[in-house]
Amino acid sequence: MKIPWIRAIVAAVLLEVALVAITIPVVALWSLEAFVPFIPPICLVVAFPFGWWSVRTMKSGFVMQGILVGIVATLIYFALVLGMNGSIQPAVELYGPVLFVVTHALKILGCVAGAYAGGRRRILAPAL
Repeated sequence: MKIPWIRAIVAAVLLEVALVAITIPVVALWSLEAFVPFIPPICLVVAFPFGWWSVRTMKSGFVMQGILVGIVATLIYFALVLGMNGSIQPAVELYGPVLFVVTHALKILGCVAGAYAGGRRRILAPAL
């Protein structure tokens, strides 16, 4: 099985861009602290289509591809936070340790769910 790394990286980058694009206008209207409780479910929902897209050309290994997209997206987030703050500690303090872990776990789960659904649809689709 060949892993489409470029598609996984592109999906992860686009996922983080989408999450930032959603966050900026919301934070402009309300405070970031008020938005924090909504971030985990938003990550889950927004990650789904990127997981789906990442498996479009694959014949197997859908769940693994979803995990890869989610982990790469999480690493991109860590890199952004480290670049801005020099540490992930401010992000952990903003979310709280449990919500911080849950948020990134749901991001990975959303990618996996999307990849699984996209792969199942591809397998179950009738050949024309």
